[in-house]
Order: sequence, then structure tokens, then C-alpha cells
Amino acid sequence: MDNEQRHIFIEKVENAIEKAIAANKLGSMTDYTKGSLSVERPKNADFGDYAVNVSSLARFAKIAPPQIANAIVEFVEQEDNQYSVVAGFINFKAGEKLLSSLVGEIFENPK
Repeated sequence: MDNEQRHIFIEKVENAIEKAIAANKLGSMTDYTKGSLSVERPKNADFGDYAVNVSSLARFAKIAPPQIANAIVEFVEQEDNQYSVVAGFINFKAGEKLLSSLVGEIFENPK
């Protein structure tokens, strides 16, 4: 379940990055190579299940990491998941719908 959540989270963030670039919300940034950001567990569990540090995009966007993170979150398909921005991090907390879906998959495909 852990890897599936990570995959869903980074996929949503990367799709949102592409949408934010298309909407000219990421400063000078004109393209993004998928797979260049990594997902980590926040040191503080209050921030959520996962986080991605977007600070590395600042050299391309030429804007501050918090502005980058806020612009990206604006385009994330959130469903019932929670997203928040702390400094240059986008934090993710899985919602009930996602968790229920993942649990269902586990019961359907036990290993």
C-alpha cells in the first residue's frame, strides 16, 4: 500500500506541474521531466503521509519554492485527499476514498 500511495501522490503532483507550466504559473519554467522529484515521509507526521520538495525547480522557474508549491497545488486533482504547502514542500495525506480503494485491492489481490 505504501508504494501505491507514493505513486498516486507523485503522479498527481507531476500532472499538476505540467498544468501549472501550461498556465504560465511557474515563472520561467517551460517544461518538466517526470521522475525528477522524489517522495519522502515528512519528519513531522502532522504534515501528512508524504511530502515532495519542489525547491529543485526554483532554478528553472526563477521563483521562490513556496510560490512553486502553491502554484502546483492549485492544479492538483485533490479528490478527498489533503494537500498542504510548508515552505518548499507539498504535503499529502490520503483521504478515505483512496485508502478504501487500496484496502479493497489488497483483499482482491492477496500476495
